[in-house]
Amino acid sequence: VCQQFAGLITVWVLVLFGSPWWCLFCHSWFCVTLVGCWHYWTVGRISAFSFRPSEGEVMRWAYSLEALLTNQYGVAVFRDFLRSEFSEENLDFWLAVEKFKRTPSLSKMATQARRIYDQFLSPCAARKVNADSTNHSLSLGVNPASFQRAQDQIFSLMEADSYPRFLKSHLYAQLANHNTGTAVELSNQTNQSVID
Repeated sequence: VCQQFAGLITVWVLVLFGSPWWCLFCHSWFCVTLVGCWHYWTVGRISAFSFRPSEGEVMRWAYSLEALLTNQYGVAVFRDFLRSEFSEENLDFWLAVEKFKRTPSLSKMATQARRIYDQFLSPCAARKVNADSTNHSLSLGVNPASFQRAQDQIFSLMEADSYPRFLKSHLYAQLANHNTGTAVELSNQTNQSVID
């Protein structure tokens, strides 16, 4: 009975997690499973299993910054690009405010507002964003629109500055052309809140 059970577990592990195959299309290792086709890439010193975005998905990122920011892979790749330019705090601020606006509880909203202010807007913030100082007042109370003007300014800054450079970057070109050796790793930071 134990051997049959062990054999059954082995079969399910292979079905769920797959076994590695070499992809002739994108020249990388992948695993076919019940939950999708997981590709394996190595980027620098980082190795990760991740879904590769489709060419259509990548091409849609060029339509607008909004299209890029509504795609989880787009956010992950854009964050990596901004990290290379030492300006990922702009994206992190924008994402933190998006999460803040969806917070249902006023007490949690007040806590998140303080964290956002301390992390990104305070004069002594370690990750200070370049937003007009008149937007930083929380004295009028906390509501979903508390950071709207600052968020709009940061969005405009990314749209006019970082986003066009991203579209001209080697990273974006590789993804758009499905060249080999490029990984889209969805880090835990992307999937979790920036200000948990």
